[in-house]
Amino acid sequence: MSYDLFFHRRDGSAIAADDFNAHFASRENYGEGGQPGFYANEDTGVYFQFALSDDRDSDEKQQPAAATFNINYIRPHIFGLEAEPELTAFVNRFDLTVEDPQMNGMGTGEYSREGFLSGWNAGNDFGYAGMARQSGAALAEHVLPTERIERCWRWNLARRRLQQQLGDDVFVPRIMFIVVEAKLLTVSAWPDAIPVALPQVDAAIVGRDELAPRRLFGRRKDTCLAPATEMQSVLAAFPTAGEDDPYRLLRYTRQPPALVAFVRSLRPLADKLTGVAVDKILNAELVQKALATMTKSAGSPAEAS
Repeated sequence: MSYDLFFHRRDGSAIAADDFNAHFASRENYGEGGQPGFYANEDTGVYFQFALSDDRDSDEKQQPAAATFNINYIRPHIFGLEAEPELTAFVNRFDLTVEDPQMNGMGTGEYSREGFLSGWNAGNDFGYAGMARQSGAALAEHVLPTERIERCWRWNLARRRLQQQLGDDVFVPRIMFIVVEAKLLTVSAWPDAIPVALPQVDAAIVGRDELAPRRLFGRRKDTCLAPATEMQSVLAAFPTAGEDDPYRLLRYTRQPPALVAFVRSLRPLADKLTGVAVDKILNAELVQKALATMTKSAGSPAEAS
């Protein structure tokens, strides 16, 4: 299931392939797999696609589309939030009108941010409901509250800019998602207690090399999981920065003894961590709504008969 848009130039002309390719070459995160209009952000996990299309079936009243846009349903709501600025830039660059065939879409005419987000969210909601009918409670395997998903997304979206601001001597990690004992956790990497801008996460993944415990035949690299509750005491000595997305700024030329002792005290993980891709993490509120609607429908007299 996907949300699809068809774009038309006001004068009915096609978009030249060179112009199409040049537009996306000038923007970040495009071009994976040799497809100029394919967007894939490694930091946020969001993806969608623009494509040239001058041969779409059309009736006599409608010119063939000059280009198309496609984004999958049954995704966290941030997919729409990240796609919208790219849609606005594309429409403005080529002076396009839009054909939106979705039930709650914009129809045919002018593109708008509000129209897209409204149509995308309605369609995504419908996609959740359809998946609930197919998979039932399994739909709730990996869920987080909308506010928390968006907070993690904002951090990852701005990560590169913050890295540039802080410079190469401070590591700015992504927020990732793992499952530990059937619980979905937010985590960031913090290798060997290096200087870091540590976001608010459930735990840090600490890879130990220089700080790995010494054994009979020397150090052996390992990986540990440091829960936020256990890190509080050692992180309290460092300032909190960032107004919208707070983080601990651990900046130093040499790891403080307290941090070294803390990292060396961690227990190594016995098993590999299980990561969860962003596109598999669903909005808890939408899942709850979809499952409630399914249950209500299944228990109605019409359904029971």
